[in-house]
Amino acid sequence: MMAWMMIWAAVVAAAPTAPWARELSDGADLEVEVVTFGPGDDIAEWFGHAALVVRDRRLQVERLYNYGEYEFDPALALRYLQGHLTFHVAERPVDRTIALYVRRNRDVRVQTLALSSSQKLELARLLADNVRPENRSYLYDHYADNCTTRLRDVINQVMRGALKTQAMEPRASLREHTRRLTAVNVVVGVLIDALLNDEVDHPLTAWEAAFLPAEFEAWLETVTVDGDDGVRRPLVSTRRFIHAARRASAPPPLSLTTAVTLGVLAGAAIVAIGCWRRRLVGLLAMLVGLVVGGPGTVLFVMATLTDHHVTWGNENLVFANPLTLMLVPCGAWWLASWRSTTAAARSTTATGPSLRAHRALQMVGLLVAALAVIAVVVKVHPLADQHNWRLLALCVPSLVALGAVVRSVRLAAG
Repeated sequence: MMAWMMIWAAVVAAAPTAPWARELSDGADLEVEVVTFGPGDDIAEWFGHAALVVRDRRLQVERLYNYGEYEFDPALALRYLQGHLTFHVAERPVDRTIALYVRRNRDVRVQTLALSSSQKLELARLLADNVRPENRSYLYDHYADNCTTRLRDVINQVMRGALKTQAMEPRASLREHTRRLTAVNVVVGVLIDALLNDEVDHPLTAWEAAFLPAEFEAWLETVTVDGDDGVRRPLVSTRRFIHAARRASAPPPLSLTTAVTLGVLAGAAIVAIGCWRRRLVGLLAMLVGLVVGGPGTVLFVMATLTDHHVTWGNENLVFANPLTLMLVPCGAWWLASWRSTTAAARSTTATGPSLRAHRALQMVGLLVAALAVIAVVVKVHPLADQHNWRLLALCVPSLVALGAVVRSVRLAAG
């Protein structure tokens, strides 16, 4: 990702100021295009990208307006976690920008918009005004205010709200889109899914789904607009493929059936290993604490200390939280205190952790297991409508199995 950002930063900004910003262009000479870029390899590219191109055919000048730029620095990840990531719009050379995406092996598709002359001129001037230093920045929100919704909003503005009123039938939810587009990496996809609350589970209108470049592209194909002659016609007048990426088909998201199978197998393995070697119970506790409690602690921070509204009130916090992470130090204490001592008469031998380490792990393990059971039981309540059954299926069997194992351990007498 860093290499890609360095390449992107090397692209020289277009200059001088576009003619439509200096009132040198006529609307009849302008052409407006939506450019959609397909998904890439890096996690920031999985959802695709889009930009607007304005071209003055008479003056032979063109500009690409990209709302997806940001300053790359060491604090970038922290700002994103806090929900304080600032993006900005910039003018870029069209050919050079498209060439970058072609080299990254990403689809490049272009739609020409059949806006009226006055709408094209107004849109071009709005874009030129947006790149001014005082207007260029905005607070990024992945689902509600991103590089594609900004294009949607400015087109809707010149259409006087007509874009928003068309094709508003319900579509897939934000969670369904997210699961589909993050399925290229199962682990990362499950972790992202775990961070999302029930706010992302309602069906989307076409307007809301336009946070995704591909959804916005498909929606534009259904929209109509009045031309200069007053005739109603499709908003997209022409479309063309500039580059078709060679990529393997995306795998389907992890299914609930697969999640149940994996969860049950993991729980059974914990019981079998814990009964076979008591000492390994501490190691199992550390592993479960890291896998479930680690992301749970990140979720706790994002749900309480950040501005990411899609993480607030997350039901997964019931069983994945800082308490679950306490399995790690308790398991480490269990292992560190393990001893094998022989009585003076050498008639009996005691092997196992210290009594305090044993009680600490037992207390935390049982409490975590109880919370996991509660997380499932509360799903009968209508308010517990978050679509997190897949995560429950993956995690609850392991948490309950670990609680059962630590409860069954009895220290040998010395």
